[in-house]
Amino acid sequence: MKKILSYNILLLELLLYFWVYSFFFFFSFDSLYYENKLFLYLTIEFIIWIFLFFYNRAFFKFDYKTNYYNSLFPFFKSYLLFLIISISILYLFSFPPYVVKQIYFASVIYVLWSFAIQTFRYVTFKPPKTDEINLKFLKATTYPELEELRKNDKPDIITDNYPDKLQIGRNPLIEKLRKVYLSDCPILFSFIASKINLDHFSEKHSVVIRSTDPYNVKVLQNNSIELFLNLHELNDIRRINSYFITLNKKLKNGGIYIGKFEPTRYRYRRFLHEYSNGLAQIFYFFDFLWRRVTPKLPLIRKFYFAVTKGKDRAISLAEGLGRLYYSGFEVIGLHEEENFVTFIAKKIKEPSTDQNPSYGPLFKMRRVGKEGKDIFVYKFRTMHPYSEYLQQFVFERNSLEKGGKLKDDFRITYWGKIFRKLWIDELPMFINLFRRELKLVGVRPLSKHYFSLYPKELQEKRIKTKPGLIPPFYVDMPKTMEEIVASELKYLDQYKESPLSTDIKYFFKSFYNILIKRARSG
Repeated sequence: MKKILSYNILLLELLLYFWVYSFFFFFSFDSLYYENKLFLYLTIEFIIWIFLFFYNRAFFKFDYKTNYYNSLFPFFKSYLLFLIISISILYLFSFPPYVVKQIYFASVIYVLWSFAIQTFRYVTFKPPKTDEINLKFLKATTYPELEELRKNDKPDIITDNYPDKLQIGRNPLIEKLRKVYLSDCPILFSFIASKINLDHFSEKHSVVIRSTDPYNVKVLQNNSIELFLNLHELNDIRRINSYFITLNKKLKNGGIYIGKFEPTRYRYRRFLHEYSNGLAQIFYFFDFLWRRVTPKLPLIRKFYFAVTKGKDRAISLAEGLGRLYYSGFEVIGLHEEENFVTFIAKKIKEPSTDQNPSYGPLFKMRRVGKEGKDIFVYKFRTMHPYSEYLQQFVFERNSLEKGGKLKDDFRITYWGKIFRKLWIDELPMFINLFRRELKLVGVRPLSKHYFSLYPKELQEKRIKTKPGLIPPFYVDMPKTMEEIVASELKYLDQYKESPLSTDIKYFFKSFYNILIKRARSG
């Protein structure tokens, strides 16, 4: 649900805030002696208050589709941070004890009044419950509203693939998706129907939920589900990988998982839509630090998840899709609507066995080394987390550009492009050089997917020698895949005849092209 600023809530909170503080300070003769210092403190406190309440979206309309706690959570968080920060700043002003006591009392009174008023508003204006919106766990076989359709439909042929499913004129699952589960999202229903044949799925083996609770997945029988649709965004799921892997076990081979999430680029767009440009830039900066950077820092990530419970996480498009591929899914469709991306993913294999998929700034990539053995090449991160699992996905949709790089590679971050131009990302590869897994000059270490794109002749020649830090690319500057293949074949043939002289020649030619001709690989 798109958050909308509520001017009623904003005005109500402003009036309440000024009323409480006016009562306790401007009518208190004991505090007038400290008028200048007190005015400065109250100004700072008001700026903190307005920032926290805007940043936490406390001034936005309630989402009545959620429960009481989730609806008022922005207020709870704002109250807590406001009290902690304002009281901490209080120590910088050296007020006497009775003034400090007044400030404490005013802050607590405001929080209690605001909490009572917002609770009253929630209870008063919350619409009556309906089964369609508020059911936490919805299963396709639990809805009775289309029983008449079943009675009137005539059974036809029972297939071998789905012996429990009747081929009827109108599949009850399709009707429920269209009229019940996705009745408010006709465009989304059309997208799903265009990507998968819904007639191939039985309602008995289909599940539709709007929940982040992993229990709703764990209770399902293994290898029993054909279609799983979760209408709640992934941004609120605490352990996404665990959720995906558990779901992988519950789905049949070829089973379909449909979900959605808000990517970071749409998150930024949402800030620009909700606030003026200046405020949006400020709020998004702090949101990025808290929601995107903090969860990746080893020392404080536990604190972050303890506070937020994993709610409203910032997830890039590459990370969201990469986690799916890591967990054994293949994305077969993407749909963008409002600030969300809905994906259709098919179970194609078991989850990856990688125990520590890349997430931090320094990571290692699996590459094909000498004799075809796997080596792990160290680099500074220039892509979003889990991007390495999306290489084939990007290649199949965008192919290659000049120089052999993937075209329109959305996995690369803004700062990653800068790192690549300055070769900062490749500095950790000296670790591989010192470990003798790479040599100074040689063909570039490739992933298994890239390696599979090369002709058989070049594959066989490549694995007879170590990859290198400085590839022959910088000597020949090829632009197409055919030119890259020809360039590497020429280098490998020369290296076979004269290893040392070939590497020396290629080193100095590369050095000249990089410094003088400003050669770049991408």
